[in-house]
Formats: sequence, C-alpha cells, structure tokens
Amino acid sequence: MTIYFDLDRVLADFAKQADKYKILKKNNRINWIKMSLIGSKFWSSMEFFPDAKEFFFRILSYCRENNIQVKILSSVRLGSGKRGKIKWCKDKLLLDSKDVIIVKSAEQKADFATSDALLIDDSLENVQRFISRGGCSLRFSLWNEETLNAVINLIKGMYNGKSSFNIQ
Repeated sequence: MTIYFDLDRVLADFAKQADKYKILKKNNRINWIKMSLIGSKFWSSMEFFPDAKEFFFRILSYCRENNIQVKILSSVRLGSGKRGKIKWCKDKLLLDSKDVIIVKSAEQKADFATSDALLIDDSLENVQRFISRGGCSLRFSLWNEETLNAVINLIKGMYNGKSSFNIQ
C-alpha cells in the first residue's frame, strides 16, 4: 500500500510563497517566466501549509508502524521546480529522494493509481482522475483532526481490503 501526498496547498503553502514573490498575474495565473528567474529557491523555501507538519508526521508514523509506504506525488514542469520540491521534501519531511515523485503535469498523477494507492490532493480533477484509474483519493481542504481521522480510516479500510472508500 502506498499513500501519495500532493505537495502544493496540502503540505507546502504555495499561496503564501506566491504572494511573497509576487508571481501571480492579474488574471491569477502563474508568471512562469518570473518563476524561472526565481529558480529552485521558490519551491525549497516554502513554509508548511497550516498544521501540515504535525498531521503529516502523525500519518507518517502510523504508516511506518503498519509498513505502508508514504510518497510525495507532485507536479511541476520547470526543472528548477523539481529540484526545489525534492530539496523541500528532503529538508522539511526528512524523506529520501526516492520517495519524492515529481511529474511534469497533474494528469500524470493518475498513472500511479492502483487499488492499494491513496492520493491526498487539493485538486478535484486530480482526485477524480485517480479514482477513475482505480485508486482511492481524498480531496484535501485543511488539516484538522477530522481530516486526520478520514485519512487513517481510509488507510485502515484499504488495508482490510475494502474498496468503497472514495472520499472527495
């Protein structure tokens, strides 16, 4: 069994970093040229999403006790973004680079969907694609005890062979 966490807006506070570096255009789209100029430090210096650190490490501990793999599954098309995200995960989450998967497009996340895979992601489209490809998914909005319990219950249900736990 593998639990995949999205990075931006789930574990890392992308919005706060975007505001800090003023990378959003007036139409709320990312200025990718400016992102290229900032480089990997944009990604590697993001702060944790509110309460993400505590809840991530609680879930990680539970998973390690139960021999469940935890990986990051994030997307970014810039090479500097990939390097920055991997550094962030190594520094902040203490994960090996082999546990950090960076794909070029969000659609590619669905390639990792299996009956024993859970994706935690803030994007409804990513969640729906993952489920349609046979995985289990939780649409994330904020970290609290309810979210933690939902994740643990999904893991327990999957671990016990139940497949009807697709929460959006």
